[in-house]
Formats: sequence, C-alpha cells, structure tokens
Amino acid sequence: MISRLDSISWMENVYDGFVDPTTIPDDSMPCAMLEPYTTEVKEDHYDNTGGNYALEELNLTLWVFFVLWEKEKQVTGTQSLQGIFEREKDIKDKLTEAPIHLDGKVNKISFGRCTYLQAVGEQLKQEVRVIQIEISLLISYST
Repeated sequence: MISRLDSISWMENVYDGFVDPTTIPDDSMPCAMLEPYTTEVKEDHYDNTGGNYALEELNLTLWVFFVLWEKEKQVTGTQSLQGIFEREKDIKDKLTEAPIHLDGKVNKISFGRCTYLQAVGEQLKQEVRVIQIEISLLISYST
C-alpha cells in the first residue's frame, strides 16, 4: 500500500505509521501517514489436516496532509493545484487499480468515512489541511 500511495504523482512522501504532524516540513507536503486502526477476524478455519484458512479485516486510517497555497481554492482547486475531492479520488483510484491484490493477500479493499479537517492540533500552521480516509482490507491467510 505504501508503494502505491508513494507512486501518486503529487505525493511527496508516505509515512509508514504515526509521525507527529507538527514535525513534517512544508516542503514534504503533500504527504500521507498510514496507521493501523483495528483488526477483526471474519472467518477462522483451523484443523488438524493442515487446511488452515482465515479471513481478517484490517482497518487503517490514512491521513493526507497538504499546504493550502490559495485559501479560496481548497475544495475546488485550480488548474495547477488539485482540490480535496480530486486528491481523495486519486488515492482511491490508486489503491483499487488492478491488480487489487496487494502483496497477493488482499481479497477486497473498501473505504469508510472520509473526513476533511482544517488543521490537526493547535501546533500546525493554519495553511495545513488534512484529509482522513478510513480504509478496510480483507486479508486471507492459509497454510
């Protein structure tokens, strides 16, 4: 997932896990931070014959940080800068492009709530904007 996100043309950096947003320099944006949130076992089949199989849902939170250069254009964007909806679509398109099987284990990818934040914490400059996307991966395990 990290490499797919990192291949988005406008994405400068993708962090694997939490990074304090106040430490991210402006010239590293737009960037993303991918964090695990919860897991839930959906199917669990283990037996003595060795035909073990399980399905697990891994829920992740993707934070996308970007500096807002034109305050009146954060939603719609401009000809040279994308708005928040275009950035969200780019991310979803990249994560669901064929082949969808990330590392050969992901059976399904789905998206939950998407939140658009003006800033994260009081420490960040007001020009930093955030898109938060909930992502669920259905992963199979077998032996």
